[in-house]
Amino acid sequence: MSHRPKLAVIALAALAASCGYGKAVLPAPPAGFVERRPKDSAGIVTEGLPFQYVWYDPAYTDVQAQVRERATYRLFVAPIGTQYLDLESEREQLRENAAEIAVDLHERIAREVTRRKDGSYRVDVVEDRADAEYALEIELTEIGLGSPLLYTVAWITPLPGVATSYDAAHTSVLAIEGRIAEAGTGRVVSEFYDRRIPKVRVIDVNKMVSTMGPLRDITGDWATEISSAVTSRRDRDEVESESSFTLLPW
Repeated sequence: MSHRPKLAVIALAALAASCGYGKAVLPAPPAGFVERRPKDSAGIVTEGLPFQYVWYDPAYTDVQAQVRERATYRLFVAPIGTQYLDLESEREQLRENAAEIAVDLHERIAREVTRRKDGSYRVDVVEDRADAEYALEIELTEIGLGSPLLYTVAWITPLPGVATSYDAAHTSVLAIEGRIAEAGTGRVVSEFYDRRIPKVRVIDVNKMVSTMGPLRDITGDWATEISSAVTSRRDRDEVESESSFTLLPW
């Protein structure tokens, strides 16, 4: 068997066995930070939202009416946690990457919520939970680093479909579980989770040279979508959703 057929067989096997692109559509295993109520429970919302699961407390609408009336509230964006990640058997570099991604996601969310002016609510991000009405709490529950070397080799090799196969086997992935709670009482009023891989690009320079670049793509998209979600009215606004495909290589 020549080298090219061998490479094609390996690539196809990697695609079949990989959990790369499947992770973009399949929920991550429950980590325990949010309750993950069954689909027949009241308050489950998924349509029109970019996240894989969203729940809101249907009994909380009376309190929400007060926020709607004044169209503003104070939000504390808690530091992104990593305690639900299973990193004990992983190399030190991955633990450092997870901490870096957690900081990056926190900073992006706070910045995007502050600058967003097109929602139904004006949200003031405060630095102290005691000054907030609500708190946004998020845990990073899964992190996977892609393989720049294998991704680059796949694109250099002129075999149709091989790059896609390698990308599926070695793509980056992140998953989060989050909730919004009353800052004072801790009562959870909504929760969500999502698992995401980077955008699919014809040629992804980020994946060729960096393991962190694609992960920052994901945190950037989440920051945009979460900021849209916390400034929007569920009954009339459409939450912004980032496209999953682009022809741009950067």
